[in-house]
Amino acid sequence: MYSANVGGYRPERTDIKVYTEDKLGNPHYSSRMYKILSHCYDLETWSVYVDADIFLTKEKELELIAETAKSGKPVGVFKHPWRDSPYQEVDEVFRLEKDSEESLKRAVSYLDYYNVERSGLAACGIIVRLKCPEVERANEFWWSLVCSTSRRDQITFPLAFRGLYHLFEGNIYDFKKKS
Repeated sequence: MYSANVGGYRPERTDIKVYTEDKLGNPHYSSRMYKILSHCYDLETWSVYVDADIFLTKEKELELIAETAKSGKPVGVFKHPWRDSPYQEVDEVFRLEKDSEESLKRAVSYLDYYNVERSGLAACGIIVRLKCPEVERANEFWWSLVCSTSRRDQITFPLAFRGLYHLFEGNIYDFKKKS
């Protein structure tokens, strides 16, 4: 299990591997790089990325890996608890001014072009991935989308991982550390 906390925007952790180096001169994109390119930073057969404020027990980590393996999909993520579509996520990101209108329009053009379903939004704070060429290609595509469209990774995850992911039931926010 690993995480990223570039720029110290979340409390420090010592219980898991946490990448902190700003390799790109931009803490946001450096954190995303570690998160998205799991095949470069976690060499285990099964990689489990968690946001720095999410805490899983070893038992829960193994349970999520087993559920993903049993699903026949190489990736497992939680369903988003409040929104069901990348298009709804675009609207929320725009409303909260968390990305530029231009970047969001580019993301929507990709979603439209590839005919991404309007349901099944992932909450990308926990990502379970099998180390395999198919996932490595999806990771690389996802990284290219985050760099060229919206920096908000949940928007383009469904496009990069179409047909490759299993949605866990439950609320991802049950694993967030309460401040």
